[in-house]
Amino acid sequence: MKPYHNEVKRYRVIRIEETAVVSLLNVVAELCKWPHYSHRDYLEVMENLVDEMKDENLTVYFASAERLHVNFYHNFLRRISFDVHRRNALKLIEKLKGYVSSLGVEFSDRV
Repeated sequence: MKPYHNEVKRYRVIRIEETAVVSLLNVVAELCKWPHYSHRDYLEVMENLVDEMKDENLTVYFASAERLHVNFYHNFLRRISFDVHRRNALKLIEKLKGYVSSLGVEFSDRV
């Protein structure tokens, strides 16, 4: 079977979702005054959030987002794996949006 993200539509969608995760992590880090300049910093932000939110699923969701990030460059995931990781990345986005909202930041529905 061929890796799945070769389709242009999927390619664009995953780049948007990847950007959403990084942007939300940057917002969280800024609001909490945590560093956010490297992959290591993003991992620390997530570890802090797991502790603070008491939600161990965040670890799995972030691991899926990282897997999609690597797949963007190396194109190794098959469709079923890609879809599972994408669903988890979307869950992470919703959790991060909820956390940021709890800190008083409002979101617009505009894209």
